[in-house]
Amino acid sequence: MKRIVLAACIALIAITPIRSQEVPLTIKGDTQIEKITRLVPVTEEREIVKKLPFEVLAPPDADGYWWTVPAGVLINDRGDVIEVVSAPPGELLVKIKVQTITFDFNFETKPPTVKRQTKFTFGQRVFNIGTIKPPDPPPTPSALQKALQDAYNADLDPAKSAKTPVLADLLAGVVPAAQSSGKIKTAKDLQTLVKSATDLAIGAGAIPSVRSAVGSYLVTVLGTNVSAPADAAFWAKASSEYGYVALTLKGVK
Repeated sequence: MKRIVLAACIALIAITPIRSQEVPLTIKGDTQIEKITRLVPVTEEREIVKKLPFEVLAPPDADGYWWTVPAGVLINDRGDVIEVVSAPPGELLVKIKVQTITFDFNFETKPPTVKRQTKFTFGQRVFNIGTIKPPDPPPTPSALQKALQDAYNADLDPAKSAKTPVLADLLAGVVPAAQSSGKIKTAKDLQTLVKSATDLAIGAGAIPSVRSAVGSYLVTVLGTNVSAPADAAFWAKASSEYGYVALTLKGVK
């Protein structure tokens, strides 16, 4: 009979870490399953912890357990089990890394050899502490957002999805460029420049509904006095409003 010699007769020839994600976690405590509605919206099942403390259990008999919980969560770590003592209400994500070590002996070699394998597996579980807060409703669009989106939806230009972002980029940069040129003396000069640049960038007849909505907004906020001098106050206002239009246009689709 071959014997295991724990000293020089057994050579440790390999340490091979293996990574995968397959650790099942179960919850032991006062829980229930509820259906919740997500923002997407997607309805899914979520386990609700109704009372603290409770336990989260991993498969036993591994060689090492490393648990991860969010800040503010107090646990008692007992290896393959943690007791969650306190946690704030809301969603809680618990993660675990488990180490399993095995030895493969080969007695056909002289001296006998042993191969050590270190396997790491990972798991996680999401559940809720207490009741689930309904998701916040999406923010109400601003008047400009609604006007531009409505204009985009109504626009018949088949290339509107490509040309609208180009217009947004142009409006974002046209005021600084016009101001630095030193050639713009009145509000009319800026309007003329913007129209010419837009015609050149996307075509004179492109996205007419969108362009009309942009023009209507700018006339409303900048005024109809085309003879207004391009002074410091004018440039500050134009920069702010053109920038706002450009930013809003980038969200239109």
